[in-house]
Amino acid sequence: QRGYLILPQVFMLRAKGDYEAAVAVADTALAFGERAGDADLVAMAGSLKGGILFRLGRVDEGNGPIDETMLLANAGRLSPVVTGIVYCEIVASCCRVLEMVRAREWTAVLDAWCKRNPQAKAFSGVCQVHRAEVLQLDGHWTEAYAEAERAGAGLKGTTEQTAMATAAYRRGEILRLRGDFDAAETEYRRAGRIAIDPQPGLALLRLAQGKTEEAAAMIRRAIETAPDMPKKAALLPAGIEICIAFGDLDRCETLCGELTEIAERFGTEILARVADQGCGMLALARRKPTEAVAALTRARRYWAEFGAPYLVARLRVDIARGCQALGDSESAA
Repeated sequence: QRGYLILPQVFMLRAKGDYEAAVAVADTALAFGERAGDADLVAMAGSLKGGILFRLGRVDEGNGPIDETMLLANAGRLSPVVTGIVYCEIVASCCRVLEMVRAREWTAVLDAWCKRNPQAKAFSGVCQVHRAEVLQLDGHWTEAYAEAERAGAGLKGTTEQTAMATAAYRRGEILRLRGDFDAAETEYRRAGRIAIDPQPGLALLRLAQGKTEEAAAMIRRAIETAPDMPKKAALLPAGIEICIAFGDLDRCETLCGELTEIAERFGTEILARVADQGCGMLALARRKPTEAVAALTRARRYWAEFGAPYLVARLRVDIARGCQALGDSESAA
């Protein structure tokens, strides 16, 4: 029982941003669970520890307890409620650090679990939010939007305010990419009213509307007040795009450096390729097409293999601009 009693301390320390202390308390709970042979406690403490290590940029280290937790869950050794909790915790942690290969795989596992447990209304709604994010990345925008709508409807009456807000944000993202700016703004505002700061989506919407100064102010504030490295990493690509549009290439170079540093610390290929895209965009803006094409091609190759058609299409446009600048009009075409 003592191990379960200290789990709330992990949540409180995580909410305060005291991640090192949170990891230490999670380790204590994990030790209690292992000594007692309590698989539920081991899984809950392990999933929390892994997610917090992700926030600290120690992704390889965090994968250990997360993988162990998933083995317990997939082996059917956990109670139904704990299974749902750890699935949701792990998928959310993977999305937070852009570990989208694992997020895609484990969202499918969570989705299957929710279908076997239809009474788990809150878990099902949270699962649909994550599934919508994966579907959007996969290029299935219509299905992603529908899933985010179902998530919002399914979460009404639950305490999952963050998930409800994230579902609204996801709808806003898809509407913005489709050019339906008024509807996108409505969804971003809804997300903000419920629980979350709707960035970088709202700043990118202002950029698309030609309101570059407002976009720059929004993204600057969001980056400077980001609570941890994963959140900052999620904001920096938009910051780079907006700074280029604003003409502040020195600021853009600073942001590229920060993104590259975070990618190196996390040690994940996906963040390295996101950094390549940002650095390639800056190189294009600085009229360094050779450098740009090399970086952008690395990013395009990764996303093509992953299966993210919208990101690949945007990269191909930028690579074509670089080829054109190098006098290679045929490759640009």
